[in-house]
Amino acid sequence: MLNEWVDLVTNFARAHEGWLFPLVFSLAFFESLAIVSLFFPATIVMIALGVLVGDINYPFWLVWLAGSLGAFLGMWVSYNSVSYTHLTLPTTERV
Repeated sequence: MLNEWVDLVTNFARAHEGWLFPLVFSLAFFESLAIVSLFFPATIVMIALGVLVGDINYPFWLVWLAGSLGAFLGMWVSYNSVSYTHLTLPTTERV
């Protein structure tokens, strides 16, 4: 099932090179979200897209920037969603 998903995404990216930037951004964003990343294995797809970038001579820095921004915003959303809800872990007092 994962191989089919990787093939689907890489074939889409190969056919539509203009969508590579938003595709990498969204994959990195969802991979960086706290709970979503458990059910969304984008790491293997990102590696396959990295190979594809070298194969189609797409600018590496644009793809790197998309992945970095997506990962940063995903982590920021995860951190702020916990901060705003004021979730705290139970603590024990030392005697």
